[in-house]
Amino acid sequence: MMLTIALATFVCSCGEVEDAPPTAYQDQSTVRSLGFTMRLADGSRSQLPPSVAAAISDTSSLNASYRETLSHDESHAPLWQSALDPTTYSGATLGARTVEASAELRIFNSRETVGDYTASANVSKTYSMYKDPSNAELEESARAAVRKKIDDQVVADAPRIIGAQRATSAK
Repeated sequence: MMLTIALATFVCSCGEVEDAPPTAYQDQSTVRSLGFTMRLADGSRSQLPPSVAAAISDTSSLNASYRETLSHDESHAPLWQSALDPTTYSGATLGARTVEASAELRIFNSRETVGDYTASANVSKTYSMYKDPSNAELEESARAAVRKKIDDQVVADAPRIIGAQRATSAK
């Protein structure tokens, strides 16, 4: 028993944790023109999906509100089980980390909501004694996925929003 604990302590202290290099959330190659502009009434411009961020203007009659939330979850094998399992020391999976990103974008004018978009994305990675994904890496992947979903929804709905904006300005 003491030999197993000593071996587990030694192997744990030798494992390396790799961190992913940081990447930009707003990849400029994915920016698509929406054909309209809007003011950011609520939210952070740095968190916006790329095409939405490119459409932000201080002189628009449309407003936008963007909110993004993250939640974390982790599941793992009991410590006593993993300590006694010989496959643990050869790199078997010990558990999984999951990050869920949810986002909501609302586009509105002074009288009504013109567009309401919601999306969520889950990113999950397993970990072992030797390989452990960082929370930052999972959060970045989840944010990028949810922003792409919102971006795609707004780009697909852009013709309708342009029509609504023209109808409002014609009144």
